[in-house]
Amino acid sequence: MKSGRSLGLVGAVALSLALVSPSMAVSLNPQAMATQVGSAVPTMFLAALVPVSVIALAFAVLASKFGSRGSIFGLVTASIGPRAGTAAGLLLMLTYLLVVPIYIAGFGIGIDALGTQFGWTMSGRPLMLLCGVLAVAVSFVLAQRPLGRVGHLLLALEGVTIAVVLFVCGVTMFTLTTSGGPEGQRIDFAALAPSGLSASAIGLGLTFAVLSVAGFEGAAATAEATRNPLRNVPRAIVFAAIFSTLFYLVVSSVGVWAFGTGPEQVTAFTQSPSLPAAIADDYVADGVGTFLVIGLLASSFAGMIGGIVACARILATFSSAGVLPARLSKVAGDGAPFRASTVVLVFGLIITAVVNLIFPSDEFGPFNFLGGIAGTLFMLAYGSVCAGATVVLWRARRHGWAALTAAGVLVVVGVIAMTTFPLPTGVSRFVPVVALVVLALSVVVGLVKGRHAGEVLAEETAEDGSVGL
Repeated sequence: MKSGRSLGLVGAVALSLALVSPSMAVSLNPQAMATQVGSAVPTMFLAALVPVSVIALAFAVLASKFGSRGSIFGLVTASIGPRAGTAAGLLLMLTYLLVVPIYIAGFGIGIDALGTQFGWTMSGRPLMLLCGVLAVAVSFVLAQRPLGRVGHLLLALEGVTIAVVLFVCGVTMFTLTTSGGPEGQRIDFAALAPSGLSASAIGLGLTFAVLSVAGFEGAAATAEATRNPLRNVPRAIVFAAIFSTLFYLVVSSVGVWAFGTGPEQVTAFTQSPSLPAAIADDYVADGVGTFLVIGLLASSFAGMIGGIVACARILATFSSAGVLPARLSKVAGDGAPFRASTVVLVFGLIITAVVNLIFPSDEFGPFNFLGGIAGTLFMLAYGSVCAGATVVLWRARRHGWAALTAAGVLVVVGVIAMTTFPLPTGVSRFVPVVALVVLALSVVVGLVKGRHAGEVLAEETAEDGSVGL
């Protein structure tokens, strides 16, 4: 699979941000976190800066040394070995397969919230699903465009919404500082302290905060199409990780202060369908809140495009390396892996259909169920990157930095433990089961086909001018 280097730093950042979809995440995630930690949600994001920075550092170490295609497949192959790299890369690819249906579900939730804003009587589950499927079909077409254009589109979709959210936060902060909120709300840093919370509640809140930035490594999936990948890819990864975390910190802080910190006000916070929209309705104007719900849709749409692009690129790399059928590695004239993208789209629609049969009446069910599986798989993949960075740094006799990235492995283990134990009940009990099956499948394929795949990857990396496997 060959493609030109049409993606610059801005495009690489846009792809990583699209996979994170911070506008959608900040609309939905803080409310779920507040059920565990109350008004201490911003403190969880502040604390998450440490583990997120360590994992981003591990990616930066490998991406600045190895400019390989295939994202984690190439990075872990170069640092640990081809079998481990194949297993880790396949794990990430299968995780990205879940990203598309997750954003279909998120798009449907946004449609329902928009219907509520306008008082539409036709708002409901069928409409949510139909709109999500139509959106992913359009995103599939756009994902086949040259990567440079795709990058600018993603930046526009996510960037405009982020800018408006930050504007709303600025207006709200000014109101809280001067006249106060409608119920006398004021800025109160003491209310953000996690006082009186159990260790398990804090652990779950911190885990949710870390998982909220999952996908920040998206730029690594297009290293072979990025100009100066040894510089631009690690910069894009680090920027997306740190910016997203700080963005969540700012918006959740303003949200907590805007709602208020009393028991009833925290409950209202947790029940908000879209946090930025609720703030805008109360402190700016109703029309701005509606615009931010539309921004949630745009963020989900960008996530679909980013998911298709990243997953298809990794899938095509595996195909050319002999792990998957070779015909899936074929690319169009502009370098887009059309056949691989088609596979991603089909699997995304199949998974969407299955989870909607499992959750016929719970609109958040597919989103939460798939998000739980993807979160665990992301952490497993990140653990392999931290291990690879530790090996590279230790060999370079940078033992202090190696100890830091090794701590990232412990962070990953802790996050997985917090999301798995105690074992969930109901349908959610299948989340760790599915994650374990995917992990086992990835390890088996890595052991069987990893050596040959690593050899082919090394040859292709040398041919397209990337750096050293």
